[in-house]
Amino acid sequence: MPTRPRIKLPAQAQLRDTVIPQERIAVKPPLQDIKATLYLPRPVHEQLRKMAYERHCHQQTMMLEALDQWLQRECGKTIRDLTQDNEP
Repeated sequence: MPTRPRIKLPAQAQLRDTVIPQERIAVKPPLQDIKATLYLPRPVHEQLRKMAYERHCHQQTMMLEALDQWLQRECGKTIRDLTQDNEP
């Protein structure tokens, strides 16, 4: 079986001194939303899933609508009110 040709690698010092151009460095924009996990009992999840399917919308949309109504009732502010207060 023929042997593969060896690849010449630069010395470790040369690798450490390599400069990466700024345009190649990926910069992530700051997150606007924060991910949260919600654990639901299986029957509640199934009902939410069915309702979202019937309404042709996402489960997240339905949860945000419910949260918005709760916030409005409890503190008198909607999600929009709270997010506008925090914008620069």
